[in-house]
Amino acid sequence: VSSCSIDQKSALYSIAKSSFSTQRSDPTAYYQLISSYLGGAPVEDIIALSALNVSMDITTFLNLNPDVIKALNVNTVISLMGQNKADLKLFENTTTVRMWVAQQYNSDLAVLGLSGGKADPVSSTAAPATTFTTVLTSITITQTNQTVNTTGSAVVHHGSGLWLISLCVGLLTITLHTL
Repeated sequence: VSSCSIDQKSALYSIAKSSFSTQRSDPTAYYQLISSYLGGAPVEDIIALSALNVSMDITTFLNLNPDVIKALNVNTVISLMGQNKADLKLFENTTTVRMWVAQQYNSDLAVLGLSGGKADPVSSTAAPATTFTTVLTSITITQTNQTVNTTGSAVVHHGSGLWLISLCVGLLTITLHTL
C-alpha cells in the first residue's frame, strides 16, 4: 500500500472503511484493521480517529496523506498518537514531521518538545488612538448684587459635540442653582 499513489490509497481506504465498518464499536480492533489503509483517509476521518484513543504509531502517522497531516493541529496529533506522541521528537528530522512542525506555533509544539514552527502570534491589546481636548471655561454671572465666578475643565473626545453641549448646559444649570 505504501507504494500506491494518493488516489489509489484513497480508493483502498474507502473499500477498507466500508469493509470494516462492523468493527467500529471496538476502536482498538477497528484501528488495527484499518491502519494499513489510513494513508488514503480524509482529514475528517483522521480527526474522528483521534477521539478514539487509538495511539497511532509513528510509521502510520508518517504514511498519512501529507495534506491531511498539514491540516492537523497539535492537540489533534497528541490525541491521535496518544502514548506514542514522544515518537514525534525521535522523528523530528523526517521530512513529514518537519513539514507538519512548520505549520504549527512554537508555543503549541513546546508540549511535544519540538521547535521550528511558526512564531507565536502577537496579541495586540493596545487601545485605539484617541485625541482629547481639555476645555477650560470661565463663567461670570451677576444677579441681584451677587457675582459668582466659576472656572472648570473637562476632557472632551473629538467628534462628541452633543456631549460637550450637554456638559456646558449642566455646568451652567448647577452654577445658576447655587445662586
